[in-house]
Amino acid sequence: WDISGKSESNIIDGSKYSAFIGEAPPLPTRTKEEDTKKEEESTSSSKAPPSTPEELEKRTKSTLNEYMISADIGEAMLCIKELNCDEGQSAKVVELVIAQLLDNVKSTEKDLLLQLLVALRTRSAVSAEALIAGLKAHTANLEDLAIDVPLAPQLIGEAIAACIVEGAADLGLLKTILEGCEGCEVKRKFVLVILLKMRQKGIDLKEKLGEFEINLSEVLKADELDPPDLPSVKD
Repeated sequence: WDISGKSESNIIDGSKYSAFIGEAPPLPTRTKEEDTKKEEESTSSSKAPPSTPEELEKRTKSTLNEYMISADIGEAMLCIKELNCDEGQSAKVVELVIAQLLDNVKSTEKDLLLQLLVALRTRSAVSAEALIAGLKAHTANLEDLAIDVPLAPQLIGEAIAACIVEGAADLGLLKTILEGCEGCEVKRKFVLVILLKMRQKGIDLKEKLGEFEINLSEVLKADELDPPDLPSVKD
């Protein structure tokens, strides 16, 4: 076995590495540019989109499950782009990402899903309209959703915040989401999460809210269906 001290190479037969003679070099990893190129190639492929909502859901969930195990966002994006979704199907993909986020995921899985959500838009897998529609599928009934999933306002708030602070959307996303969201109490919860995340990134909240003409006192005010002891927006 006294080989390692005499050998000048750890290559055997011109191609194979020996476990007894040093360590093989690390396997090459894909760069972001390589991932992007593959995604663009998949977008131009001729694969047919899912023919039924059930097929779309099955294939998307399979991709998400594999992604949360491998943490390979490039491969996940490739699989999603290969679906060749139309606008409505793209919105459903966003909706399914958020549904997975709400499904008792661990902290590491949550971070992965937020990164994927941002990448869907920044890597042009979905349009701005599909992103909004997918999010609205959950925020439109956020008050009822929060009964079954108490953390829903916080998690959806983190999802919207990630889109805003990571460049997948601007604050106009929040304004649009608020227009179709009912339930003052739950709206305040997820808006607070968004504003805190923005502040942590050093974003001037007053300036941005003014730029997009978002009046928090108006959009978050209580109505006759809210609890009478609900604090004011200022409080």
